[in-house]
Amino acid sequence: MKFRFQLLTFVLLLLQVNFSFGQGLLLEKDHRYRMPRPWPIIRPVPAPVTSYSIQKIDIDVKLKDQIADVQVSQVFLNTGNRIIESQFVFPLPYEAAIDQMTLLVDGNELPAKLLSKEEARKKYEAIVRASKDPALLEWMGHGLFQTSVFPIPPGEKRTVTLHYTHLLRKADGVTDFLYPLTAGRYTSKPIEKLTISLSIDSKLPIKNVYSPSHAVKIKRPSKKRAQVTLTLNKTVPSEDFRLLFDVNKKKIGASLFSFRPKKNEDGYFLLLATPQIKAKQEHIAKTVIFVVDKSGSMTGEKINQAREAAKFVLNRLQEDDLFNIVSYNANVESFSPELQRCDDQSRAKGLAFIDDIRSGGSTNIHAALTSAMGQLADTKRPTYIIFLTDGVPTAGVTNELKIAHATSAANKVRARLLNVGVGYDVNSRLLDRLARENHGLSEYVRPNENIEEYVSRIYNRITSPVMTNVELAITLDEKRNSNSRLINRLYPSGRFDLFAGEQAVFVGRYVRSGKAEITLAGDVVGQTEEITFDANLVSKSSDQTYAFIEKLWAIRRIGEIIDDIDLNGKNKELVDELVQLSTKHGIITPYTSFLADENVKPTDQMESLSFQSNRRRTHSSFDELDVVTGKSATSQRATKQSFKAAKQANTHSAPSAGAPAAANAVVIRDAETDKYVAVNTVRQIGSITIYKRGDYLCTSETADLFSGDEKLVLDMKKLKGKVTVIDRFSKEYFAICQKNTAEENRVLSSQAEAEQLLIKLRGMTYLIR
Repeated sequence: MKFRFQLLTFVLLLLQVNFSFGQGLLLEKDHRYRMPRPWPIIRPVPAPVTSYSIQKIDIDVKLKDQIADVQVSQVFLNTGNRIIESQFVFPLPYEAAIDQMTLLVDGNELPAKLLSKEEARKKYEAIVRASKDPALLEWMGHGLFQTSVFPIPPGEKRTVTLHYTHLLRKADGVTDFLYPLTAGRYTSKPIEKLTISLSIDSKLPIKNVYSPSHAVKIKRPSKKRAQVTLTLNKTVPSEDFRLLFDVNKKKIGASLFSFRPKKNEDGYFLLLATPQIKAKQEHIAKTVIFVVDKSGSMTGEKINQAREAAKFVLNRLQEDDLFNIVSYNANVESFSPELQRCDDQSRAKGLAFIDDIRSGGSTNIHAALTSAMGQLADTKRPTYIIFLTDGVPTAGVTNELKIAHATSAANKVRARLLNVGVGYDVNSRLLDRLARENHGLSEYVRPNENIEEYVSRIYNRITSPVMTNVELAITLDEKRNSNSRLINRLYPSGRFDLFAGEQAVFVGRYVRSGKAEITLAGDVVGQTEEITFDANLVSKSSDQTYAFIEKLWAIRRIGEIIDDIDLNGKNKELVDELVQLSTKHGIITPYTSFLADENVKPTDQMESLSFQSNRRRTHSSFDELDVVTGKSATSQRATKQSFKAAKQANTHSAPSAGAPAAANAVVIRDAETDKYVAVNTVRQIGSITIYKRGDYLCTSETADLFSGDEKLVLDMKKLKGKVTVIDRFSKEYFAICQKNTAEENRVLSSQAEAEQLLIKLRGMTYLIR
């Protein structure tokens, strides 16, 4: 069957049961039965009579220029005791022209019917009214595609295969692929395994490949081909999968996306920059020094892993690279008194030196780093020092500030210091200070993790530098007085390096809109090169397509604020900004954990973080940053570094969040346990943050309407005339739904039966109960 329509996802409509799994939704034919609430079900519910499980979802996507060929395979198992009469239904909200679509059940094609937007709206509304369940609200106002009914007998499996091709959206040279996963949040248990395998083939060289929704793996077999993979185990999807890519013939590909919620407010931009894939003969020689701790605390598996990590680096150096290996305890020992050019002979001798490294003694970090820095003299060559330690300085100069100052003073060539802290006994603040003052980064290896994996990941980033000491500038048309301030709070800030196959992700704020020019200027083999690109900073965004940029900027800004407070001390201005950003965007940190407290208004800007008030608070104090070793210290600084380097704005996606998470719950890394935990009182739905306060749901815009000290209450007498009360599923309720955006209706659809939603829509404040 061939026709053109718009596709969101498919909904599996059950005619006899009320469970849902995977990317579909399951509904009863008798719509008095409700859909399940998003997993896990926090409140007790009656046990189901019939159920089924989804064993796996495989999504295979082939993108060729602007055409997507998508095939989805799902395996369903009826775990109940009666036949499930099921029907697939596809809401159609996205502006994607579908050229062909086929749906098979165990290899047999099913007939299907396309409903108009109005027909679909009536169907959605009828289901919501009858079931008293708002789950389908987010798809109101969109078309619908539905198949005929097919049975699934008890204990049997059905493999459902969906195949379609469609034209992708493209704007400003960037192609946008979207695959909806969010329907999978209505599930009685997590999906066992979900995989996405996506290939991109292009007639022109592929430059930027970026997912704003998920941390994907990207491989580039050639200039014109890229492979993207994502594997999620025991997952409940809370974000649709999205991928952006661009193609061009330039040496460096750059794409700028901008978002500005209001004309009188700052705008936010995301800049992606990716060098072309370079042939081996185009290698730019670099200098790498591996500095490895061999103190007594490294005895055992740690020193074995450190040796393997050093070998990994040495074995991947290329001809004309310069290198050295520095091992240290109380004393410093170098493989060679001076840098060595990499060839077969020097590599073999270096590997033998690594094999002879034995642990014992104390830790002289000051001598190790100044010794390594003292070997460097070439300011034109890209230089990287990989520094590995598992403890605190115990020999020589041990003062943190003196070590940092001496290291920076010895760094005459602007070498980048790449730190690897091993275990919980490391002085994490010292490593972060060294990284900040020496243009580098810090990574932290937990006791149960492998050192070599971290070191190899760091080295793979720096294997092939293309342009070093790069500076970014964005200017408007000269007619727009481009000499005035245009951008601020750019992250990462300062000069940076670009590497072949590595994508740089920048976010920043802008104060004026218009056509702009991006300039990247840096060193290439000792020569300064400059590359320019055209861009557009929008005056006001017409939709939420790039709303994620504002939150991504906020995450990085919070990381910078915490880093500043950690290294330079607390001040009220930074604390207030941290609280404001955390509250607006639902970004929980160890210092704003009061946002998770159901008895605290999220908009309380409390002096609390600067001065302890008498009122009970659940947040942690910034004084915890005074602790520099231990599990909590390492966890806090690892979290800080992850904020600073964030590439996605998804705050409710993290590996193995121990406790069951409510749908869209924010996930954080707990400083005390160093494990991921779900904060079920803070939910993120698109760009909207929802706070649960008792049986109420509110946003940062409506939180100030609450009163009370020990327990928050809503005094409706005082709020008369300020808040309009609406009953769910009433005529007024559906009138609001029809005016809402999909994101706003998704907020309404998240409201559980016993919850009341306090929300501001189009200038009006509603209490939906």
